[in-house]
Amino acid sequence: MLAERTYQNLKAMIYGKELIPGERLVERKLCERLGVSRVPLRESLVRLESEGLVLRVHGGPSRVIDFSKSDVVEMYSMRLLIEPFATRLAALNRPDNLLKELNALCGRMTEASKAQAWAKLDLTQCEFHYTIVKASGHRTLFQAYESCHIQMGGMLSNLSHLKAGQPPETTARQHQPIVDAIASGDPDVAEQVAYLHVKTSIDAIQQRFGISLTEKQKPLFTK
Repeated sequence: MLAERTYQNLKAMIYGKELIPGERLVERKLCERLGVSRVPLRESLVRLESEGLVLRVHGGPSRVIDFSKSDVVEMYSMRLLIEPFATRLAALNRPDNLLKELNALCGRMTEASKAQAWAKLDLTQCEFHYTIVKASGHRTLFQAYESCHIQMGGMLSNLSHLKAGQPPETTARQHQPIVDAIASGDPDVAEQVAYLHVKTSIDAIQQRFGISLTEKQKPLFTK
């Protein structure tokens, strides 16, 4: 369906920063770029507005939402509620080719890190976690994950200043224990490993932004 494809393409452009936060969405230019008429484009913009990715201004052009640091922390913190349980389910279900796909993504992380391609690294990390949530087989959980725009929050956090000083294999090595835990088939181990991984990421973002959802200058989640 043309409207669905247009919507997915626009969403991918926002997530991938082809359309940057605050950018005006000129319908004529977007129609030319996407090769569609204004009808499916406008339907897509309305849908993206309902999801909180686009701001429609009465009498003026729509804009890509410019998320604040607090917004990013909130989006990213939702990972701690969703991903550990999703990883637990993925360990129980282990769909065909899941481990192969996750190991391939770890390899792509190493390649991106060696090339200091931080945007590509961010995208690959997002794809890694997205793949696990999808592999949970829990439709409502997956819908919640998508509606929180966690993928976008991860890319907006831009932790390249931390990655730059790390060995090329570090990021992949940080994700490999999750793959191993899923491969073990032990749901308790998988859930705990995912929890600790996500908590480390959230703490790093909060420290960088100087924002906590519960108490200023202190980590949000403790255990």
